[in-house]
Amino acid sequence: MPNYTKSITIDKKKEGDNMITEERYKKILQLVNATGTVAIADLIIELGASESTVRRDLVNLDNQNLLKKCYGGAVAINSTAFEKDAMRNARKEINLAAKTALAAKAASLINDGDMVYIDAGTTTELISQFIQAKNVTVVTNGLNHIKTLLNRDIDVIIVGGKVKPITEAIVGAKVVDELERYHFNVGFFGANGVSTKMGYVTPEVEEAQVKRKALGNCATAYVVADESKLSKYSFVSFANLADAVLITNAKEIEDIAKQTNVIYVG
Repeated sequence: MPNYTKSITIDKKKEGDNMITEERYKKILQLVNATGTVAIADLIIELGASESTVRRDLVNLDNQNLLKKCYGGAVAINSTAFEKDAMRNARKEINLAAKTALAAKAASLINDGDMVYIDAGTTTELISQFIQAKNVTVVTNGLNHIKTLLNRDIDVIIVGGKVKPITEAIVGAKVVDELERYHFNVGFFGANGVSTKMGYVTPEVEEAQVKRKALGNCATAYVVADESKLSKYSFVSFANLADAVLITNAKEIEDIAKQTNVIYVG
């Protein structure tokens, strides 16, 4: 935890602005350490400062190792916030047993003849191997879903766009435009974090745009997230908790359950 009594270097033109800047820094540090993460948009409101001033303050505080500046805001030095996606291969084996159980439950919710959306992700990737419903069509932006779906004789449509190497997801404006034409009976989505404050979150804007569009076109949407994702934060919300049913193995979810339906997989 940063030491608030630590001397803070202030780079400004007018000496008379020192106290104002120090107070702004202290407020930023209080906010970021209270929640683990803070967005630039929220700081603008809280501080009554311009965006350029807030961004400059975050750069200065980052340079002094008092917080970590990242896309859209900042995180505390010891924060559990997901600043960026981990490589897919590094994530694939994490909590594999739990992810497999969640994926099997998700697949059981698909009915014969459904038009299904399956989001890119290591948990959602497992859903394909458990689908038993007949005459199903799956639309996906996950490159790694395709082989399993084809091997199971499931009709698959891959949306077109640019590939994000770190997660092997297809993202971008072309994907969002293409999704405009589809309407899904059910959709299954991954998330980097789930919280009562921010809803369902992901680190990057382009992935959030794709998730948001696809989820909005689902008659019923499910977010599949193991217990490690609960109460984790990131900087882009792609849905409110009420927008989807949560499938999880997390037990302590009373606050989340007040805002959405939850399917618990023990």
